[in-house]
Amino acid sequence: MGFGRLLLGGPPPSQAAEVPPPIAGLTLFLLLRAFSSGCAALTGVEAISNGVPAFRPPESKNAATTMAWMAAVLGTLFLGITMLSHLYGLLPREGETLVSQLARQVLGAGPLYYLVQAATMLILILWFRTVHGHYGAAGDQLSLARYHRPLVPKHITAIVPISHVNRAVIPVLDYARSFGSDIRAVFVDLEPEETTQMKAQWGVWGGGVPLEILPSPYRSFLVPCLAYIGKIREKDPDGWVTVLLPEVIPARWWQTLLHNQRALIIRAALLFTPGVIVTAVPYHLEREGEVTIWLGSGSLRLRFKTRRPHT
Repeated sequence: MGFGRLLLGGPPPSQAAEVPPPIAGLTLFLLLRAFSSGCAALTGVEAISNGVPAFRPPESKNAATTMAWMAAVLGTLFLGITMLSHLYGLLPREGETLVSQLARQVLGAGPLYYLVQAATMLILILWFRTVHGHYGAAGDQLSLARYHRPLVPKHITAIVPISHVNRAVIPVLDYARSFGSDIRAVFVDLEPEETTQMKAQWGVWGGGVPLEILPSPYRSFLVPCLAYIGKIREKDPDGWVTVLLPEVIPARWWQTLLHNQRALIIRAALLFTPGVIVTAVPYHLEREGEVTIWLGSGSLRLRFKTRRPHT
């Protein structure tokens, strides 16, 4: 209706609007305020993500379709409100929202204006009911009131995905031995030469842990790992599968972006898999220029700093 009025009747007469004072600078508070406003504009999305089981089969496909339509509607509303507010010369002001100003400008102060306000109020009520219903459903699933399942020990299978044999892998193997005897290291066969080299290194540093070589004809690292974990879950659906990932912790925070990319992919892929627990075992790197010398079994360690020569 707003664009129709502009096309048929031309733009409305400009109204004197009080321009707010300019912002002195882009502060952290302003960025956080913009981020929170954007999150509040998308609060209805969780109504779909939380209600996936309520969709007709196939549930995930129908939920994804509904989510795509919601994204299209929200994008259209956002662009439409932004363009109309610019064309009508509207500015944010205290006491009345921009949507209310736009509705009053396009529809007048009659029944249609109050219908828009009532619809906005109903949307907010629906959002609060969605949040309340989510917490209620989560509380019912977490409650022990009707939980009568006995606490029995389960079999644990520890899986260590590796791509190289280095110092970060050794602590993972030491930690994996605390879970029992069912420990398996998996290596995805992407290059025959690397696989042959990995077998030789594993015979020296593997510590007796069996190494499973997973074929990957399409050179994918993730798909063979997920298929292998899925087979273990099928054989023992009542057991636990814990995936232990070596995680390199650099000395400087910005260097984190250069490491652990495969570990992040595996962790994200297994996040919603029942019966699978993903654990990151950190290995802390030292600052450049520091050298650690291990003597004997590693109980004695000497550390010194090296200085770069002046040029």
